[in-house]
Amino acid sequence: MAVLLFSCSIMQEKAGSKNETSKMMGEIVLHWISEPERGYYGFNVYRGESRDGKYIKINKDIIHAAEATGTSQEYVYVDQPLEIGKVYYYYIESVSFAGAKEEITPRTKVIVKHIVDKSQKDIRMENKQKSR
Repeated sequence: MAVLLFSCSIMQEKAGSKNETSKMMGEIVLHWISEPERGYYGFNVYRGESRDGKYIKINKDIIHAAEATGTSQEYVYVDQPLEIGKVYYYYIESVSFAGAKEEITPRTKVIVKHIVDKSQKDIRMENKQKSR
């Protein structure tokens, strides 16, 4: 079984026209490490909106496995744009050279959060103190 790690970040989605407003959207960066002895052909990434609900494959093409090196390999997939505050579930599926498929990570819950960097947080605290 592989370990699925993730990180969240946000981005500004630009308006398509003058009448549209831009909005903040999030992204999830998924990281997983394969076991060296497995001999995978590749991987698929699945996303759902509930742990036991329907999942959809979100990668367009298979994520090809690195050539066998005898060591673990790290893989990264970015899922975007995603609604901030929404809960998603992910898992990674391996695909063997024979076509056999297997879930290799646990189904992992992720909440897309608005991440405030330190400088923005400090500015808000300063503004709050000034208003007192």
